[in-house]
Amino acid sequence: MMERKIIIGLVLFVEVLGVFSGVSVSDVIKGVDRNIVSGEEPTDNTVIWIYNVYDLQNMSKNLAGHYALANDINASATKTWNGGNGFVPIGSLTSSFSGVFDGKGHKITNLYINRPTRYGVGLFGCTSLGSTVENVGLVNVTVRGRFDVGGLVGRNDGVVNNSYVSGNVSGANTVGGLVGYNIGTVRNSYATCNVSGGFRVGGLVGDNYNVGTVRNSHYDIDKVVINGGHHLTIGGLFDHQYNDWLSHGLHLNISDYSSTLIPAGGYYLINSVQGLKDLLGFADMNYKFRLAANLSLSSEPGLCIPYFAGEFDGNNHTISNLKINMSFASKVGLIGHNKGTVKNVGVVDVDVSGGNEVGGLVGYNLETVNNCYATGDVSGSYQVGGLVGYNDHQGGVSNCYVTGNVSGGGDYVGGLVGVNEGTVSISHVAGNVSGEGNYVGGLVGENKGTVSGSYVAGNVSGANNIGGLVGYNIGTVRNSYATGNVSGSYQVGGFVGLSVAGGVRYTYATARVTGISHVGGLIGYNNGGTTIASFWDINTTGQTTSAGGTGKTTDEMMNKTTFTSAGWDFTNIWNIWDGRTYPFFKWEDVKA
Repeated sequence: MMERKIIIGLVLFVEVLGVFSGVSVSDVIKGVDRNIVSGEEPTDNTVIWIYNVYDLQNMSKNLAGHYALANDINASATKTWNGGNGFVPIGSLTSSFSGVFDGKGHKITNLYINRPTRYGVGLFGCTSLGSTVENVGLVNVTVRGRFDVGGLVGRNDGVVNNSYVSGNVSGANTVGGLVGYNIGTVRNSYATCNVSGGFRVGGLVGDNYNVGTVRNSHYDIDKVVINGGHHLTIGGLFDHQYNDWLSHGLHLNISDYSSTLIPAGGYYLINSVQGLKDLLGFADMNYKFRLAANLSLSSEPGLCIPYFAGEFDGNNHTISNLKINMSFASKVGLIGHNKGTVKNVGVVDVDVSGGNEVGGLVGYNLETVNNCYATGDVSGSYQVGGLVGYNDHQGGVSNCYVTGNVSGGGDYVGGLVGVNEGTVSISHVAGNVSGEGNYVGGLVGENKGTVSGSYVAGNVSGANNIGGLVGYNIGTVRNSYATGNVSGSYQVGGFVGLSVAGGVRYTYATARVTGISHVGGLIGYNNGGTTIASFWDINTTGQTTSAGGTGKTTDEMMNKTTFTSAGWDFTNIWNIWDGRTYPFFKWEDVKA
């Protein structure tokens, strides 16, 4: 046994000297000796005890180990390590931490990491599926990286539980006080960091990917500074509720808020702005909320619900004067990330701007949005929609409309939905849509899912792959139409700009279409897509050709026989005032 311990000690001694600069030999020996001679090794030999910062760094030598903190650790020495670059994060993008780390309620203070060019930066750089980091506090950390930067974990695919971070965390993109990029689970944790970054920046989590889960984890928006301001991102609670959560052992009881969240018939009624604020503490649970009055947010700029997993029934009320300005953030809207049901609500006179996945009502939708509408202005960089920024393959948007203006500085901009992977049905847009980039559509910028029973009456403009209804289609579009003007450069269509392996059927377009090349009355450019029983008006569009569909005169487009002979359903879906109107939906109120 003695011989084995001596050999281990020598190996650790050599390894540590190779890793750390600015660390004395005596410090290294002290770090190694303490681990060997402590007499506190677990009898089952499955847990490796961590006594000091050198032990902590050496976890990188065995990323699958089961570790536990034996005591608090002062990591001040890390500021001089590695030529001022500090501690090396445990785990990387190519070799992530897959083990277990249990802090046993201890804390690590003054950890210093300065890795401005690295991806995956934190005490743990990257953790993999099956890993656990729990029961630890990081106090007064300084963590700097490039992408996927968090005080505790840069990129989490495992479980982070019952942990907290304070200090300063900064990076270029995807930066959070606790976790930078989360595709795993975060629960019962909090952060009180100052956080700064260029894009996807949050007080708790920088970016919570659609499969990621955040439960009962928060930060105090009244105290935490994000890019110089007190912004509400995922996990944010206002001061009074955050302090209540802490003082009750990371637990909030919804019955304590019965004056603003009023129980009634299985729902909690909200009749004040304060009630909307108090909802934040319970938004990650399966509670049902119902508006009992119209609300104005004119005195609460930035107020939103960054994450929601319950049911929100607007009860046909409105929320007006929503104002959000977070160009550094993704998943931006009244509800940033929806994993529940949102229905029967209108957001009126919105002024919403963000980075990616930006919508007037929902930034990123994983579930249901039904019977909702938005008016006002919505802008962002990529994946921008008047109502929903990004509709995931599990998401559904139905019976909705937008009458405001939508603009994007990049790609994937739509009047209703920026990117659709799920379903969009029985919806319409009456506002104008513009994009500085590609894939811009009056209803949907890029469609990978199904669009049906919808129409656009607003104008659409952009660079390339611009369509009156859909900019870029690789999904299915049926029983829909577009009547707004369309302009762009390349691949411009009155209905679809670029059709690739998708299907378009029972559709039409009527408004003027202009562009430089690959310009069509219905389809701008077709690369493997199919177009069935679809038409465009050669008189009003100004186009005699299309990459799909059939051109007709205005008189022919107002003749019911044109469409019935192509198999259109005028029993259940369509109507027409023969000789006087184009086809319209039975649910529309169109006068002859």
